[in-house]
Amino acid sequence: MTVRSAVNVIFDFDYTLVNHESTVAVLKSALNDCPNSAQRLDRLAQIAPKALSGQASVRELLSLMSVATHVRAHHISRYVEMTIGSIHPTLLQTLLRLKEEGVHLHIISGGYKEWIAPIAYEWGVNKSNVVANQFLWAGKRVLLTRPSPLLSASKGKTEVVRRWRAAGRLPGKTLIVGDGASDYQVYKNGGVDGFVCADYFVTQPLTTLSGNVLRASDPGQVYTHIQTLLDGVQPRTAGAK
Repeated sequence: MTVRSAVNVIFDFDYTLVNHESTVAVLKSALNDCPNSAQRLDRLAQIAPKALSGQASVRELLSLMSVATHVRAHHISRYVEMTIGSIHPTLLQTLLRLKEEGVHLHIISGGYKEWIAPIAYEWGVNKSNVVANQFLWAGKRVLLTRPSPLLSASKGKTEVVRRWRAAGRLPGKTLIVGDGASDYQVYKNGGVDGFVCADYFVTQPLTTLSGNVLRASDPGQVYTHIQTLLDGVQPRTAGAK
């Protein structure tokens, strides 16, 4: 077993560690308990993808936040219980092997920490290494979504990684694994040393990728691609852009 020191791998969550949009799954569960659920679900399907990638307008974000007020603690508990055991076995093995090798595992997601953190913990990722959107609660009922750079197209995951770099949380080589443009942008903006593009759960993979990038068309390729990139790149130095 190769032991690696000062190495970080950042994972996306939706369509990377799970084969769906977790926020949509939770909101659908909440809306199914509401009147006019079909119409609301149609609206959710239109707005959610843009909101989760930081591309939604203020009006669309407000609409999504109004849907979120239907979420209750039991909807999240149900989702967590269903999802913990549903991870692709190869992806779980990848996380566990990386952790055994001393790699620091992180998750940055446009989903919500309320369910991602407990799920990730069961997969070997410390809750403190999970950054995602969060709700403001009134007891067991969601009031609204807290402000977050992950809801902004101009900031997003790149801003989170920038803050981590400034705080010294990402020493040494750092890679990001994800399916979306926001993940690739972290690499293009110089925040990480390489990018594993997760194509295996998406119907429209990213195009026009360049640099220290490898595509994973199957979950089984993620671990080998990570090893290849780690062995082939120099760590990003402090202050580099």
